[in-house]
Amino acid sequence: MANFTIETVVDSLKKEFPHCEVSINSSEAINKPGQIITVKPKDKNIGATLYWNRIKPQIEKEGNIQAVIDMVRKGIENVPASYNAEWIQDYEYVRNKLVICICSSETNNLENTPYHKVAGDLVEYYRIMVDDFTDSGEATITVKDNLLKMWGKNAEQIREDALKSSQDIRPFVLHSIMDEFKEILGYTPEVDECPLWVATNVKKIYGAAVIAYPKFFDDVREKIGSNCYLLPSSTHEVLLAPATKMVQDVGFMAEMVREINKTEVAPEDRLSNNVFFVDINEKTIKLAS
Repeated sequence: MANFTIETVVDSLKKEFPHCEVSINSSEAINKPGQIITVKPKDKNIGATLYWNRIKPQIEKEGNIQAVIDMVRKGIENVPASYNAEWIQDYEYVRNKLVICICSSETNNLENTPYHKVAGDLVEYYRIMVDDFTDSGEATITVKDNLLKMWGKNAEQIREDALKSSQDIRPFVLHSIMDEFKEILGYTPEVDECPLWVATNVKKIYGAAVIAYPKFFDDVREKIGSNCYLLPSSTHEVLLAPATKMVQDVGFMAEMVREINKTEVAPEDRLSNNVFFVDINEKTIKLAS
């Protein structure tokens, strides 16, 4: 079996895309630490970015980099001839593209990044939505302190505007996990078999941030009707378990979360190993005990 390293993959990409600049860099993106490969056409100012810790398992599994080559080709074909980023200086334009994201302060470097504590290790940070260049996801820019300085804004103002625009760009969705089971199984199990609810947004991208939305507690009260345990499934969604229907063994739930994070959730999508308690009357989220 071939021994693939980031250097050998870069060498192969340089041969496959001679019209591009291919380089290795360090990722400063929140929840996406490690090395990245950048493939940029020489006549353009943006290109494709590959996260090494994400593509490496796929390369090792398939024994070749063909899927990576196809991914890069698709990415650079969809890159516009030029990209004008001057709009980022106009805060009145940017404020409508701000979105809230959630991450763990224990596993991410938040230096020079404005953030707001939610509960335990969970914190909010902010991204700017950028026009999509491919159909494979969203392009975003993390808000850093230097952007606040350029705009003449403080973290509180950014948070207020991000809360407003997030609810428009990524509306809150709360549904029973039974709805997903129905799609898979073809029937709806009895509710008591698995009284879990999924909280996310309509795009299911960075959907865990909905726990910061002002309407979160009211929607939980309306649909679930009780306090809940919050299980941080991933950065894209959280699970809510009604406290009235769960065996209140926080240690067991925390162990379950840790095991799922370890075996089922990609490193860049992990949110937290902790279990939280949602009080719909006090409208608070805190570490469960």
